[in-house]
Formats: sequence, C-alpha cells, structure tokens
Amino acid sequence: DDAAAAIDFYVRAFDAVELARIPGPDGRLIHAAVQINGSMVMLNDDFPEMCNDQSMTPKSLGGTPVTIHLTVTDVDAKFQRALDAGA
Repeated sequence: DDAAAAIDFYVRAFDAVELARIPGPDGRLIHAAVQINGSMVMLNDDFPEMCNDQSMTPKSLGGTPVTIHLTVTDVDAKFQRALDAGA
C-alpha cells in the first residue's frame, strides 16, 4: 500500500540500494527501483483508477505473488535483520 515504506523496509532489512524514485503529481510513486544483492526490484504505488477502480495491492488481493530469494552467507543473521526491520 505504500511503495516508499516498502523501499525503506528493503533498505533496512536487505541492504537494498535505492536506484530510482519517480513520484507523480500527487506524491504516489509511479516507478521506483532498488537493488538487492545485485538484482533489481521494481515497484510502484497502487493506482486503482488505472485498473477499473480496483486496488491491486497485496492486501486487496489477499496476498502477494512476489517472492524474493536471497543468497546470503549467514541466514540466521539476515532473517533476524528482516524481523528487526518489521518482517
């Protein structure tokens, strides 16, 4: 529901590097990109007015189709860091 908050979470939890953030006139993010372990993740805010007034957020869809797989050297430490960041 909040792309900016998601970016902040990815930075705290996974050491993501923000590559781009393009806000629209109303402040919602039209496009954003972060890099996690060398891979790009792109995201945006919800725009129900572009989808027949239907929200397309994970909450409105009953879950998310997104899975992020990370290769890390210390799984327990990364897992704890994600929990500490709010996962």
